[in-house]
Amino acid sequence: MIGDVRWAAEVADAPNSRGKGLSRRASLPELTGMLFVFDSGRTTGFWMAGMEFALDLVWISADCSVAEVTINAPPVSATTSVSEIPIYKSAVPTAYTFEVNAGEVELYGIGPDDMVVFEGISGC
Repeated sequence: MIGDVRWAAEVADAPNSRGKGLSRRASLPELTGMLFVFDSGRTTGFWMAGMEFALDLVWISADCSVAEVTINAPPVSATTSVSEIPIYKSAVPTAYTFEVNAGEVELYGIGPDDMVVFEGISGC
């Protein structure tokens, strides 16, 4: 849950699942996302290589609150060189990243300091 909104989440907590992420998928159902969990307890940068749709990124701190959001990260063209692909990072340390469909962060009013609760996995 983020604030008062319940989301379904796929968990990417291993190197291969984090590396693949949501690439090569056509879409996500509404109120569904991918939660990235890192062994180090700190998130890394994200890029949109191989993505077919835009995403919002929710950066979640170790204290289980939204630290910040990245709105509408667009997919990149297959012809874009690797050196030109933007890398998205949180400006503050975060422990988790949750990717959702572009527009859902604004639609559901997600913002900094919203509380986050996980069900079925350890963490928040």
